[in-house]
Amino acid sequence: MKKLLSTAALSILTALALTACGGDTGTQTETDASSASVSSEGETAEAEVEEELVETDDIIRVGQSVGNTNLDPHKEYFGWNDCTYGLNEALFKVSDDYTVEPWIAESAEMDGNTWTIKLKDGVCFSNGNPLTSQIVIDNLKRAAEVNNRFVAFKDWEFAVVDDSTFTITTPSVYVTLPNDLSDPSLSMVDLENTESFETNPICTGPFKVETFDPGSGDITLSRNENYWDGVVVLAGADIKWITDDESRLMAMQNGEIDCYPNVTSSAAEIFAIYPDMYDLVTVPSARIQYYMIHSRVPESVREAINLIVDKEEIVAYLSGATIPAVGPFSTEVPYGKAEVPETNVEKAKEVLEADGYTIGADGFYQKDGQPLTINLSTNTMGGRFLDDVAIIMNQQLAAAGINSSIYQVENADQYISSGDFDIGFYSMVADKAGDPYYFLDAILRDDVYLDCMGYDNQEIQDLLQELLYEEDADKRAELANEIVQITVDENMFGWVGIFNKTTVLAKGVKGFAETSPFDYYGLTASSSLPQ
Repeated sequence: MKKLLSTAALSILTALALTACGGDTGTQTETDASSASVSSEGETAEAEVEEELVETDDIIRVGQSVGNTNLDPHKEYFGWNDCTYGLNEALFKVSDDYTVEPWIAESAEMDGNTWTIKLKDGVCFSNGNPLTSQIVIDNLKRAAEVNNRFVAFKDWEFAVVDDSTFTITTPSVYVTLPNDLSDPSLSMVDLENTESFETNPICTGPFKVETFDPGSGDITLSRNENYWDGVVVLAGADIKWITDDESRLMAMQNGEIDCYPNVTSSAAEIFAIYPDMYDLVTVPSARIQYYMIHSRVPESVREAINLIVDKEEIVAYLSGATIPAVGPFSTEVPYGKAEVPETNVEKAKEVLEADGYTIGADGFYQKDGQPLTINLSTNTMGGRFLDDVAIIMNQQLAAAGINSSIYQVENADQYISSGDFDIGFYSMVADKAGDPYYFLDAILRDDVYLDCMGYDNQEIQDLLQELLYEEDADKRAELANEIVQITVDENMFGWVGIFNKTTVLAKGVKGFAETSPFDYYGLTASSSLPQ
């Protein structure tokens, strides 16, 4: 596959030209050693000619497993779902191969700790009002006020150059800025003319809200007649929030919906039987399923646990919902190259017994007369099969002589905030924006929310700081791989599985981001029903 690049890896010796539509990278060229850039120029003659889009009267019906009770794209993670509906657009987006490309931005150039961003010509909201530099700045400031994830923006300096150009100056060099600005939670809203951010935000996407029921989460959309980026094929969409897996399956079988993402493995098996009726697309997603091992667990026991856990057995039990993980990132990206020991129960026993553990009369290991018991803390709110993983691990550990007990709570906050666990299960999007820093910083930086395992590793802190400022793509990958390898070697985590993202579409339906590894892309201007 083509070389994967991230805007965060904009080398000071490299200018990155990215296409605005196709995601193909342009030619890399040397540039001034104090700056870097990303732009939508440089499309080659070899680029495929896109099929001409034609408006239709079609209404697509979509089933969603996760819905919105609020459409304000800046609050919480509502903007992620809004983006799947085709309502909102950010300055940048992440393509299927994890490269960052301009979306409503035209280009971005870095010089020291200042980025200069230029908007594409003609971008406007669904009411026809133009998007300007000042409106972009106001949106970013609003996101900082209403969403704690973006509170750091308050330390940024913004300046308007002209109506389509602005600058962002950060307290220090910020090489991942375009990556982070690809978050759909930072989409643009016509702040002055939106009467209700919660029920009808005025955005720039190919669709706009007709009706929204916060109680049911159901939404009806219509074509944005003022869409800035060409023809919108569909006349609209009906979004149904169907929380139950079985109900979504039945709705698809009954012809009540035309597509839905996050298909369970059992439902996928059913759809696969009827290839003439359904198109089933599965791609590895950016979401990792993992467990954290607290530092209070002895080093030998941590090593033994990771040698005992059989990821292949877990994946088989989940029937294709996941693939075995090597680290938190896909092995297809340059920063996903950690080396993890294979499952080896006999070696695990050798490690334990070398540290003085012996098998007691009950068949479980003990040391100095004290039984070895591990608590497995999982939660119901997180879903993502964490309970299943805990049960399988409990059985695998028991078979190897380690006694463990499962503690189930409603919310992972209960054991993360207290640090009261031996093994804590969690799931999150690891590769949020085509760069490793976000996730590694979120789980390893001292005193962050997920830094709950009691480790004190200065080497990791130093490497994180180096990764924060490094601009060379290859070096960023090296640093990330080094950090992940430390977590593997010290058995701080168990990287269990990377989720598959499976989308089912009625035969001939196209364009629900079925090839994207990310949860937050969906309807686009080119989405269509069979003709």
